[in-house]
Amino acid sequence: MFCRNCGTQNQDGAGFCCSCGAPLSSGGPAGGGAAAKAKNINVKLIGIVAAVVVVLFVAFKLLFGGGGGPEKSATKFVNSIFKGDGKAIVNMLPDKVIEEIMDEEDMTKKEMIEELNDYLEDKKDDMDDRYDKWSVKCKVLDTEDFSKRELRDLADRYEDSYDIDVKAAKTVSVKATLKADGETGSNTMDIVMVKIGSKWYVDYNSVRYFL
Repeated sequence: MFCRNCGTQNQDGAGFCCSCGAPLSSGGPAGGGAAAKAKNINVKLIGIVAAVVVVLFVAFKLLFGGGGGPEKSATKFVNSIFKGDGKAIVNMLPDKVIEEIMDEEDMTKKEMIEELNDYLEDKKDDMDDRYDKWSVKCKVLDTEDFSKRELRDLADRYEDSYDIDVKAAKTVSVKATLKADGETGSNTMDIVMVKIGSKWYVDYNSVRYFL
């Protein structure tokens, strides 16, 4: 190790120069300290960037992920009816509600989906028999929050019936427009959406009529 003050060579690990007594740097040759400092800064910057990425990912997931917002989920529910997708409909119900239905109907989840698919397929066949060509488009018209009293009553029902904690509830009005053989007709469905945890689900009692 060379002394930066007088240039005398000293033993590695020495704290002071044996010639002039100046303190010796243990950071290696000149420039090593600056390089180490720059490296530490880079590591910190990488850590900060990584933390920001994680925060943004969580934020986007909360805003756009987790099954989507109430409007998106309500529209998906209505579309699934016309597409005959029983699995998608069942998966939009809370798990404990599905379990309750399974117990009441004495069937498995798979059997529930199959029965719903058969029912929806019959409806599609009726439409195919009635029209040569038809299509349905869905659009959200309005979203209305439950009042405090309405939310309290709904939350109590879910707590008593399913042991589920409902955080929020909204009524989403979805307009389904049918175009068939050159003619157009529409119908509006009010779908109640409930928030459980961070995800929105379809309230089964409000949609039984449509199924």
